[in-house]
Amino acid sequence: MGEGRRCAYVKDDGEGCGAYAMEGSAYCFSHNPDPEVAKKRKAARRKAGKVTSQRRILDTREARQQRARTLEIPEPPTDYLSASHYLSWVVDQVAHGRLEDTTGKTLIQGVKEFLRSLNGQDAQRRYEDAVARLDEVRRLYLAVVDEIEAHGLTHRARQLAVQAREILNKKDDS
Repeated sequence: MGEGRRCAYVKDDGEGCGAYAMEGSAYCFSHNPDPEVAKKRKAARRKAGKVTSQRRILDTREARQQRARTLEIPEPPTDYLSASHYLSWVVDQVAHGRLEDTTGKTLIQGVKEFLRSLNGQDAQRRYEDAVARLDEVRRLYLAVVDEIEAHGLTHRARQLAVQAREILNKKDDS
């Protein structure tokens, strides 16, 4: 480099380049019109592009591997509340670059499947609860019908009790 000399190149806005001039030249490496320097500049640009993209790929791989080693993944969800917390964690990790987008999408898809199965389990549980309640209502109703028959209530009450018993017995048979 020159001893404090600045590049003689003047930009379109009238300001000087500001870089130090090369030794034996009035220009810096970027603005030197010498054909030999232009060849070196072109070769440096080609090399820089390759090195940069390779370094970027390596950095990305290394960074991913490092994140995978240090990431503390929470326990899988077991209910609606833990699924909500898990989804919040995934979104936070992706937003802060600690988790790859594709990994985040995979985890979210897993939580969606878990919630679907949980909904199915809840529906089955609700159905079973409803059947149990209907069975209890049927048992209580039959007890009421027995009481009506046993205490000699009106003829119409007895007819209704018999009809109710027949209806319930038909459902028991099917």
